[in-house]
Amino acid sequence: MIKSILTPGDFVEWKIKLRAGEIVIGEADSDAFDPAMEILDEKGAVVFKNDDRYPGDQRPLALWRCDKEGEYRLHVRSFQNKAGGQVFTRFQTYESLDLSAGGMVEGVF
Repeated sequence: MIKSILTPGDFVEWKIKLRAGEIVIGEADSDAFDPAMEILDEKGAVVFKNDDRYPGDQRPLALWRCDKEGEYRLHVRSFQNKAGGQVFTRFQTYESLDLSAGGMVEGVF
């Protein structure tokens, strides 16, 4: 778990290199503000965003599969950039394997 302190309008960023098919799983939690997570591609376009795990739970959850190899940026910020304080973040990347229906599947990791 990574601990960060944010000021209003600020964000923390991690650069991650991904191959096509890799999966990012992450979450953020704060007692001080409503956190939001987003993943941006090399051009700065948002390819994933989440600010609530489900209605009533303000801990964002990322479960995103990369479709194109490249360098991405994971951002954690205050929802609508209105607050600041301490936030805890964790994330991990995983390889994935496509499964075909009705056949045998083999993969080397």
